Amino acid sequence: MTGQRILYFILTVLPSVTSFCHQGVNCHLPDCFCHTYFHPLDRHTIPQMVYFGFDDGVRETAIPYLDQLFGEPRKNPNGCPLSVTFYVSGDNTNYNVLSDMYFRGYELGSHSVTHGHISNAKLLKEEAETQRDNILKRVRGVTKNAVLGWRSPYLQTAGDAQVEVLKDLGYTYDISLTVTKAHMNSLSPWPMTLDYGWPFKCYIPPCVHNNHPGFWEVPVISLRDYRDQDNCVYFDTCKNETKTEEETFKYIMNNFLSHYNGNKAPFGIHMHVNWFKEPENLKAMDRAIDEMLSHKQVYIVNVKQVIAWMKDPQNYTQVEDFHPWSCSGTRVEAEVMTLSEIVLLLFVLAALGLYIFIMVKWLKFRKR
Repeated sequence: MTGQRILYFILTVLPSVTSFCHQGVNCHLPDCFCHTYFHPLDRHTIPQMVYFGFDDGVRETAIPYLDQLFGEPRKNPNGCPLSVTFYVSGDNTNYNVLSDMYFRGYELGSHSVTHGHISNAKLLKEEAETQRDNILKRVRGVTKNAVLGWRSPYLQTAGDAQVEVLKDLGYTYDISLTVTKAHMNSLSPWPMTLDYGWPFKCYIPPCVHNNHPGFWEVPVISLRDYRDQDNCVYFDTCKNETKTEEETFKYIMNNFLSHYNGNKAPFGIHMHVNWFKEPENLKAMDRAIDEMLSHKQVYIVNVKQVIAWMKDPQNYTQVEDFHPWSCSGTRVEAEVMTLSEIVLLLFVLAALGLYIFIMVKWLKFRKR
């Protein structure tokens, strides 16, 4: 009987032990990173990454908010501009504005065409392929390898089919699966590859169960509300809504500090630009960004830059020369003219040509 029990233990437990992810043993960067709450680097040497993921359509009304929050003169510690990510849905998007966002150095990801519930492979393929094609065709200068991230509407995925479809289409990461925190000071998991499946509770089925080597998942980690009573899956959808600028500022900073003073896992703010229509919200975020950047080695980067760091971790002294975070990789508007700049240049040239024509005619008239 004892021998049978030992054999049963080996047959049932050993497969799960041997299939467990061990960083540096059966999982190696840059293609594999285990799920963990503790990065192999010493937390005191890790730069604190902060990323903003904005969902849905992009309109001209977003420009003043983005200019105020992420434009000049704010810089990251390496002297380069801040960057954010847009997960763009096809509806209600002005692609000329989206072009300006891209040439500011902001990352563009896909968030479907119709913003409907997408829970099967066929519909996901249609939506993910068509919306990426929309971005490629209608945003100047965007190449296929620039649109690498997908976010599901309502964070509802197609389960294991989601990863397979996205991989086949050339996407390299998903940012749809959710993780909740028990309280403000609970540690947050790091981004991971799905080589050994999704290790956390499934909140919005279907979820990922199988192994998907090399595909990155950036968890949507719920924030805790300003009272630390409930989870906010999206930053701007708390049940306990803030009522004042001070409450909102507290809400942002308490969640930021839970990362900064914790395990240094990237701090994600998943939200919608329209939240800034409320002046108190805009003021609170403006203050919070200044406060976050006043802490040592805090970088506001896009999600693609977060994953670049995950593939090739750099300590805070090395990251100043880290190419994916360099100035050459963030903004190119000085090198490529926007549509409005081209129109203005043509107008000036036309006016100059008319002026020269009139002056030549006038001089000829004077000589008569």
